[in-house]
Amino acid sequence: MSRACPHRLARSASLIALAALTLPACSNKQRLGEYDFRNRTLAVVTIAPPHPEVFSGASLGRVDPDDAVGLLLRAGSEAVREVSAYRVREKLERAAREVDVSGRMSARVLENGARHLRARPVADPGADYELEVRVRRYGIVAASWTEDAYFAIDAAVILLDGATGRRIWRTDVRAHDPVLSTVVGVGDRSVTNVLTAARLAALSEAEIRRAFESLADFAADAVVAELARALDDARG
Repeated sequence: MSRACPHRLARSASLIALAALTLPACSNKQRLGEYDFRNRTLAVVTIAPPHPEVFSGASLGRVDPDDAVGLLLRAGSEAVREVSAYRVREKLERAAREVDVSGRMSARVLENGARHLRARPVADPGADYELEVRVRRYGIVAASWTEDAYFAIDAAVILLDGATGRRIWRTDVRAHDPVLSTVVGVGDRSVTNVLTAARLAALSEAEIRRAFESLADFAADAVVAELARALDDARG
């Protein structure tokens, strides 16, 4: 009779333990395939910071007010003439407050998420299914004033059975995308450029509001894209 070596037995036990730990996660992901969402109701609940971040990497507090040359923020050949760093921050944050980024994102996730699930979108939190979007961070970020500006989102997305509270599916969404001139409707429409933080900060408040509306759409589309991929895997 052959005898298994002790280290092999230990290794086998470890693999069994690892499998036991990973099976729930795998089965949880596959629960999408256990449900028929057609003609059932879907609601979206978003838990997000009150307002999106604005240039978290480009700290206006570190701008030297005595450096007149440094305060000329340039984008291409155009000098962006901002007299006060405080005014720049104030304008950006005011635009962020004026756009309901979280509400717009939720509405878009609901509409497009329901379409992929083949469910009926409703505002009622007592729906058959609930898609919960827990936003850790989102906003328009840049490493510095002269660097490209990006839309960014970091969130957890959970699909729940409304009746039982059972978690059907969960994923993390981490995505970023450059802020393009065409998104906010500036410059030559035949040319698509990525806006630097400085160029974006120098736009009108109406243009900046459009940028935050685009942030909401980007974040929603990133969430729905993950859901669509998971549904394709479950239905495949």
